[in-house]
Amino acid sequence: MKHKIITVLLILFIFTGISVFADTAESDLYVKTIYIVKVYNDNHGFRVDYQNSNMKLYSIYMPQKWFGEAAGYGEVVYGNHPSAPYMSVWYKEGKVDHFRLYVKEDFNDPSWGTFPLTGVNEDLFQVEELTIIY
Repeated sequence: MKHKIITVLLILFIFTGISVFADTAESDLYVKTIYIVKVYNDNHGFRVDYQNSNMKLYSIYMPQKWFGEAAGYGEVVYGNHPSAPYMSVWYKEGKVDHFRLYVKEDFNDPSWGTFPLTGVNEDLFQVEELTIIY
């Protein structure tokens, strides 16, 4: 009888402990994924072309300063996965907290574009925060 009581108490303790840890795993961040049509790279930063939910094409300019530090505002991940290019954007309290840009490692991939030889307007990269139109 004592053995059954100890077993029941042990099981109860295990389930109670698990539920305590499960409650602490909540996060105030949520992530959205944006699929990218084309990525342009320049010494001022990136231009990313994407389609919103209504299939309308938009461009986002991302200054190079966003990518300068570890765990900064933006991060670029180069790879060969078939799902690239896409972007993950983490929101906290309704504002962009940080984002990660997943792009093809091969710059000859059709997902990479080139700016005109005349250059790009540097003022387009004077952006303070990422704004995405869904």
